[in-house]
Amino acid sequence: MKRKIIKLLRGATWLLLIALIAMMVCFLWAWRSAEQVPDYYAAALLVSPDELAESGAVMKQELMQLEQDVHLEGDWQAVFSDEDINGWLAVEMPKQYRGLLPSQLTRPCVDLDLGRINLAAQYTGQRLRSVVNLTASIAMSESDDLMRLTLLDARAGELSVPVASLKKYFERAAAKLKVSIRWEEDAEKNQVAVVSIPRQPSLDEFDVRIDRVELQDGRCIVYGRTRRADSFMDWLNDNRHRSSLSKIKSAMPDQRFPSR
Repeated sequence: MKRKIIKLLRGATWLLLIALIAMMVCFLWAWRSAEQVPDYYAAALLVSPDELAESGAVMKQELMQLEQDVHLEGDWQAVFSDEDINGWLAVEMPKQYRGLLPSQLTRPCVDLDLGRINLAAQYTGQRLRSVVNLTASIAMSESDDLMRLTLLDARAGELSVPVASLKKYFERAAAKLKVSIRWEEDAEKNQVAVVSIPRQPSLDEFDVRIDRVELQDGRCIVYGRTRRADSFMDWLNDNRHRSSLSKIKSAMPDQRFPSR
């Protein structure tokens, strides 16, 4: 009986040791995976401060040009490269939007791909240091002036992060920017942030529309149009008048002259 008890204790001890070793291996694997850095982010960290400042100045100038374009009646477009955006994030954003990111996130950057945008930043917590990466797509709503940001994937290094856990950070940023945000789910169960585009008081007499946002390899193109409110209403009423005439004409019987 005593020998059986000793064998059981030895077996339990070995099982416990194996379990502890397995836990340590899993922990080390998770720690190593969390420290993996996306290639585009590693490349972005190599950009010198002078290059970032130059790119940030280019992005600032492009934004100023866009602000002028939207005040002119007609179609317009703006092109932003990921290098210029990253320069603006590094140099200009801390000046204009201090505290927009949580204190745990530093050195944000983006990587623009076909139909997708990758956003990454360094995360420094009490027990973990990693690079978090979020992949999303952008689309404009056809009926309203709303931007739909679909969150496709989120990772800390190579470890998957629940996308739903990031919603509170988006809500805090939206509150600081004073824009409204609501959440939906698409057919694939992805979280979709529906964001209203803030309107400047100087544009009250204009009807400004962002038609679409096109993500390409290394750049983002924004297409839009501006009409004065009075000319837009004239155009709308004229279209309604033509539509009404078309309906009346189609409802009238087809009258033909009798052949002689």
